[in-house]
Amino acid sequence: PNELSQKITLGLKGYVNDPKVTVNVIKFRTNRVYVFGEVSRPGLYELERSHRLLDAIGIAGGYTKDTAKRKIFIIHKESVDKPIKADLLRLLKNGDTSQNYVLNDGDTVFLSDNGRIDFGRDILPLLSFGLYVKDVNNN
Repeated sequence: PNELSQKITLGLKGYVNDPKVTVNVIKFRTNRVYVFGEVSRPGLYELERSHRLLDAIGIAGGYTKDTAKRKIFIIHKESVDKPIKADLLRLLKNGDTSQNYVLNDGDTVFLSDNGRIDFGRDILPLLSFGLYVKDVNNN
């Protein structure tokens, strides 16, 4: 802002006596990123100040219990055929900040599923349905 104020002041000196210019930043540049997969609220988000992987995951409500934390993919819009694989465990447990990749406007972050079976969510409803069908047939 100060540098811009000085340049505008210099540019106005030929037209205005002793110009006073102030520049205020209303909003920092935002990056629009897509966050999909195993997050609480998948969708399109605008990152204002910091444009990194953790910022995108955080703004999307965080990862779910089904997230494969070693298989997070970042797809830059200029190289969609070469996704970057990030390891969230290395970042969170070991503090490896090299895994907190910078995101650019239009990038996509995808948190993959860990493929584990949850008994309460995946198996129990099937058993309950089977018991219900058997009970209905016996009556």
